[in-house]
Amino acid sequence: MDKWIYDLDKVNVPIWVKYKDEILFLIVALR
Repeated sequence: MDKWIYDLDKVNVPIWVKYKDEILFLIVALR
């Protein structure tokens, strides 16, 4: 997926930040 490629480009960003963003997205989706 392009998202994985984007993550590789943003390798400088901590992985936990990515997971946090995913969790926030899931919370919004569940609401």
